[in-house]
Amino acid sequence: FKNLFGYYFYNHLITKKPTKKIADPLKFNKTVQRHFEDSINEINDRTELLYLEKSLLELKSNNCTVFLYNSPKTDFYNSNIPEKFKNRLYQLYNKKNKSYFVLDYHNFQSSNLSIFRNADHLNYNGEKMMSEILYKDIKEFTEK
Repeated sequence: FKNLFGYYFYNHLITKKPTKKIADPLKFNKTVQRHFEDSINEINDRTELLYLEKSLLELKSNNCTVFLYNSPKTDFYNSNIPEKFKNRLYQLYNKKNKSYFVLDYHNFQSSNLSIFRNADHLNYNGEKMMSEILYKDIKEFTEK
């Protein structure tokens, strides 16, 4: 755990040059269309869920601790996710006898556009903030 986060902090946050990029709300609709209105995504979605479930079973058989992470997204993005996608996600979250921990931050500071570089990705400042929170939360889960 410590080595993984050390690697991430050093290679992603410390060596990465901070940028001042802030999300442009005028481009948010294009992101939502690309993610949810493309018919190919429907096919891939079912396939990806099957692979995820198979991967989770394999990880469980190898005694791995698994965390599913739902990253912060803007209010616009969250309010435009189709219900079928939300339902699939919550089915996964609420599955009985699940062998993973869920870290759901999709609403984390979702109205604070200064931490986003687009509708569904954090900028450098947001990544840095979220990394500190993730480190603390994962540490709490693993120490129980």
